This record gives sequence, C-alpha cells and structure tokens, in this order.
Amino acid sequence: MKADQVLSLTETFEGHAQQAGDGVEYWLARDLQQLLGYTQWRNFLNSVSKAKTACEVSGHQVPESYATTLQEIKTHLRNARVRAVLAANPIVIEAYWQTGKIILARQKEAAWGAKVIDRLAADLREAFPDMGGLTRRNLFSMRAFAESFPDGPIVKQLVSH
Repeated sequence: MKADQVLSLTETFEGHAQQAGDGVEYWLARDLQQLLGYTQWRNFLNSVSKAKTACEVSGHQVPESYATTLQEIKTHLRNARVRAVLAANPIVIEAYWQTGKIILARQKEAAWGAKVIDRLAADLREAFPDMGGLTRRNLFSMRAFAESFPDGPIVKQLVSH
C-alpha cells in the first residue's frame, strides 16, 4: 500500500473517532463496517470475531496503562499543534500586511484596477496551490488592512509557557 493511501485511510478513520468523557477514543462498529467496505453486518462481525481470536492467541498483551498513555500523548500532540498555529499566526498576519502594502503601492504607482487584482489572485493561487486565502476578495482585504495600518500590523507575540 502506498504512503498516500495509508495517510488517506488514517485521516478517514481518525475523522470517525469518538471520544468518551474520560478521554478514551473509540469507533462505532457501524462506522467501521462502512469504512472497511463491508456491506453486510454478518460478514463484518465474522471478521471482527476472527481478529479478536487472532489477538487472543498471539500472546501480545496490551498493558492496562496503554489507553491512558496513548491519550496523554495525543493530548500533548494536539496541544503542540495548537501552539504551533498560534505561534505562526503573527507571521501570517505580517505576510498578509506585506502583501496588502505591495498591492496598495502598485495601485497608487501604476493605477492598478480590479482586473489586475483578479489576475494576481489567479496567478498566486496557481503558484501556491496548497495555500488558502489567495482570492480576489482576500487580496482586497489585505490591501485594506495595509491601508488601515500604514506603519505595520500590531501583533502580540506568543509567550511560551
């Protein structure tokens, strides 16, 4: 199986995860049936039964602390992802302000009109296909942002804990 297929399947399974009040993660059997491609419940149950038997006879025991440890690590990683987004946010704001400043300057110097901004948005989306927010509307918002704050954006730096 290719890495991109594994990643896609993992994201699909993670998207169906449920979480109990104590933080334990689980999946609903009906969701798993569909995700694994079983159209009939009895076939899915048969596979689950075989999987349970294979686990029991394999001799591999999962320590009782495993679920708690897994949840603790997941919580840590989720929190780290949130902190990473928050840390990157001032950089994104600065980039949007710079973009708006450039557009504002060109419109004043060369009398750029809306059609040029349309073309700019299309060319930027082509150059950065994985980056969202490069629409005509957002470019005008970036321009307005730079116009409102001519000395630069005021960005509060994230303080680490």
